[in-house]
Amino acid sequence: MVSLIKTGVGILVIAAALLLITIEPVSAFGISPAGYNEFFKSDTAYIYSFWIVNSDKQNFTVSISADGELSKYITLLNHSISLTDADDFKKAFFKISYPESLGEPGQHSAYLIFTQDDKTPEAERDSRQDNVRVIPVVKAMFNAFVPYPGLYLDSNMSIESLNPRQPVSLIFPLSNRGLIDIDSIYADIRVYDNGGAQIIDARTDEISLQSKKQVDLRKKFGDELKHGSYKCSAILYYDGNSVNFNRDFDYGSWMVSIQDIRVDDFKIGGFADFNITLSNNWNQDAVGTVADMIITSKTGYHYESVTSVETIPAHGSAQFSAYWDTSDAIAEDYFITLRIYYGQNVQQYSETFTVEENRIITRYYTPPEKVYETWYKKHKEDISYWAFPAILLILAMLVFFILIQFLPLLDAIIARMKKIILIPVRCVSRVISYIAGLSFFDNYKRKRRIRELQKRKNLCIKSIRSIKDDLVIMKKAVEGLYHELEKGIINKSEFNNRLNTILEGKTLEYLEDYYVSVIVQLEEKIKQINKKIWEEG
Repeated sequence: MVSLIKTGVGILVIAAALLLITIEPVSAFGISPAGYNEFFKSDTAYIYSFWIVNSDKQNFTVSISADGELSKYITLLNHSISLTDADDFKKAFFKISYPESLGEPGQHSAYLIFTQDDKTPEAERDSRQDNVRVIPVVKAMFNAFVPYPGLYLDSNMSIESLNPRQPVSLIFPLSNRGLIDIDSIYADIRVYDNGGAQIIDARTDEISLQSKKQVDLRKKFGDELKHGSYKCSAILYYDGNSVNFNRDFDYGSWMVSIQDIRVDDFKIGGFADFNITLSNNWNQDAVGTVADMIITSKTGYHYESVTSVETIPAHGSAQFSAYWDTSDAIAEDYFITLRIYYGQNVQQYSETFTVEENRIITRYYTPPEKVYETWYKKHKEDISYWAFPAILLILAMLVFFILIQFLPLLDAIIARMKKIILIPVRCVSRVISYIAGLSFFDNYKRKRRIRELQKRKNLCIKSIRSIKDDLVIMKKAVEGLYHELEKGIINKSEFNNRLNTILEGKTLEYLEDYYVSVIVQLEEKIKQINKKIWEEG
């Protein structure tokens, strides 16, 4: 019994496969518009048309027929339309003659049926008797609405333009399907975040709507919203009646992005502790967020690790840890790829960083360079600064002690000199001593000013080097983004968002011009400092 069942199932599978294989391809055509929605007008006649679109550029004929409740009032002005491969489209017409009454209020319908004729030659058709031929059929609906005798409003609510760069459009499509005009229509709108807090409380404009007319009641907002999930609750009021609407919608796209990457206390050959800060732009916590960290280089190096699992608060950030064993790494440029998993989403980012002997430099953070020096190298500048005054002081002290030793002899000689000679000698000696001392202090102050100018010059040179390094890193990051876009790692929207983050909303050409102008100003300042040093020297 079991074998019989298996045999039967096998036969069915084979038959189904053969059936699928022998189905002949069919030509495709389309109808525009998809249908008509009109109000019933007693004892009147109207002519309508449909475009038959030859989307596959083939030769075929379309037969037209009518079916449904209103088909008895429809007269086909074209029973068939022939199209060739040179025809893009052709028009078919039909006429509807409304009776005095259609009966009950509400919608009454008919179908316009467009059937592609089978033009397969008889001989070819006989040779394909076992094939399955599919004849394409397209239906278009014609609706005639009989107005209700009293007040009747057909309404709905939709939300459009959920791009954060554009305002949110709340749309109420309204159709007055009654015989009475509506004098007052408006809606009260409230928007709540996913925690139930009210964000928006607004009201639309108040309008009126005549019988058998349609209009869209709109309200725009969006400045109050951040990226996230929201609930919109609206009450539509019309001439003492009301309708409630509730819609959930997302504003923007949920993204977890890199805010900072830094490594402290690093020495190549050991473990690098990556501190990665990720930010959450959504209005709900990113629970259980984790990321794969992949490090590669142009020389073929490859290393994979996983970050810690953290929860990123709504519109907040959190720090993740990941470790890199650099025992096989060398000092060069690397690529880091973070594949972030949060909720049901996956986000991937790629960055470049530079590994040196004692530090890792990312575009977010450059740690201070570690310099291991002797005490003399560390204080060499201070020693050279104070060495000359110290030597002069020692020499002055030696001269002072020598003079003290020879004072008795000097006093004896001076005592024997005549008073008229003694006074001028003492005066000249004091003047010479004063001038010599003044010249010494002037020279000391001048050298001190020169040292200060040299420090300012060195600071300008370091600033120019730092600006050039930042410009190189920024260009590498932009090149990396273009590389990922070309490889399909990121889409155009992600590319634009990350490019705006790197360039801070500006173009790369603008930043290059700005950095060049700063470098020119610093070089001009260096020229001014060199001129002052030359004047002092």
